[in-house]
Amino acid sequence: MSPSLEVRKVTKKFGKIVALDDFSFSVEGYTTVALLGPNGAGGKTTLMKVITGMIHPDSGEVSINGFSVGGQDRRKALRTVGALVEQPEFYTYLTAREILDFDYKIRTGRSDSREEIMRVAELTGITPPYLDRKTGGYSRGG
Repeated sequence: MSPSLEVRKVTKKFGKIVALDDFSFSVEGYTTVALLGPNGAGGKTTLMKVITGMIHPDSGEVSINGFSVGGQDRRKALRTVGALVEQPEFYTYLTAREILDFDYKIRTGRSDSREEIMRVAELTGITPPYLDRKTGGYSRGG
């Protein structure tokens, strides 16, 4: 099976800041992909904007279902893509922990969210100071 999404050697700079440096990965089949990491670092938003054709990489190439996002088949490449590139305005007066707790309870119908929140926080490298900060003050990437 050939990759449905292929990112090959993508580099993107903003002045002297290198957001993506020779970055490559591929995904086979139809699936959901999440980019996780600290806010304001790591190039997650930049990568999503490159994949969706919102910005062009300085070098490298992105293809979806065999069609180049940066080429003349851009429409064919993006036909099957759905992406949420910026965070929606959720309750900015709540902390990440409060939002995760709320979401967990709604999705599972259970009230034992603490252990799961900490498991996911540890997995993604989100430390308690970030969990307990109001989301209205989070970076939106760049």
